[in-house]
Amino acid sequence: MQIILSILKFTFFLFLLLLMVSLFLPSETHIERSLVIKQAPEVAYNLVNKLSDWEKWSPWHKIDKKMQIVYNGISEGKGASYSWTSKHDKVGNGKLTIMDAKPFEYILMDMDFQGGGPARCGFYFQEADGGTEVKWTMDSDAGWNLPARYFGLLADYFVGPHFEEGLANLASESAKIALANKYTMSFDLGRVPPTKILAMSSSCPEAQIGGQLAGIYSTLMETIGNAELQMIGPPLAIYKAPEAGIFSFKAGIPVDKKPAAALPAGIEFIELPASEAIVCHFNGAYNKTGFAYTRFPLVMKEKGKTPAGDPWESYVTDPTSVKDPLSVRTEIYWPVR
Repeated sequence: MQIILSILKFTFFLFLLLLMVSLFLPSETHIERSLVIKQAPEVAYNLVNKLSDWEKWSPWHKIDKKMQIVYNGISEGKGASYSWTSKHDKVGNGKLTIMDAKPFEYILMDMDFQGGGPARCGFYFQEADGGTEVKWTMDSDAGWNLPARYFGLLADYFVGPHFEEGLANLASESAKIALANKYTMSFDLGRVPPTKILAMSSSCPEAQIGGQLAGIYSTLMETIGNAELQMIGPPLAIYKAPEAGIFSFKAGIPVDKKPAAALPAGIEFIELPASEAIVCHFNGAYNKTGFAYTRFPLVMKEKGKTPAGDPWESYVTDPTSVKDPLSVRTEIYWPVR
């Protein structure tokens, strides 16, 4: 009995001691990590500002890939938020809300984890040698929640490594985006020889062009085989100027000769005449070729030429089979006079 009383007294005095110590512990907690990312500020900023992109780099998303996420309908910027639920003890449940954001400079957020009250999170972006310094911070105030003050002493130890992992992931994703956005292009004045093609016409929004081309080229290749023709060059497409966001085009494949028999409905044989043309040699993701079209008028003016027909693109490499975007090659021809 004496032993039990001694244990109770010790526990009581230990509790009082911890309680007294907690009164002198700081109620505020600050966690901070930073990393220089070798990209422009907008790359990392956009990955943080668009909350659905957190699934690509957030350390907690990688801990539990089965966590349930609900977005509030605002995709990015002030007012965007999402809530999550997870059975993993390192992830738990919570909600994240963007409270304020200034493009390419900072993003301020409130994070409520397990209903424990909001903590203020901040991402700060500043140009640094060779890229952008991204600083990730979190501040919380335990107030008179005395047990939470003890957790605050260990918060940096437990949360800091996750910040470091997240910043490293952010750097990796930023590098992927920067690579996908890179392109090179050069222009020259050349002469295009006469070209025989089998072609099909189509029209669609820009986002659907890739799928349309793939289907057409598959049909044309089958027709070329049935007609005993030979493919003698990369697939191409001749474009009209878009109207109300809809692109009209003829997709074709160069062949060695005119078909001897009638072609299936919807497929036509076309002989493109020889012509002088401004040629753009474009290396990069196909969705970046729009930059080439903005340059064509300037190049034509420099060379004293005017358009003499619709531009057409020759897909030298298949973008679906090349991993490095800079290895995707597209030749763009614009007939001139």
